[in-house]
Amino acid sequence: MAAPRLSLGPLKEPLGLIRALQWFFSIFAFATCGGFEGSVTFRVTCAGEQENHSVTATFGYPF
Repeated sequence: MAAPRLSLGPLKEPLGLIRALQWFFSIFAFATCGGFEGSVTFRVTCAGEQENHSVTATFGYPF
């Protein structure tokens, strides 16, 4: 049984190239509509103190 072959023939046609560009830009456009938010928490223990302190850093990336 022959393995499937990748055909780059459609990219040689102008409409095939336009279709590939549309695919690329649609993924790029979808990625720019989202965002990412998160936080990091550290527990700090100082010498000579009984109590632990928590430090939280929040961040966000609006894509």
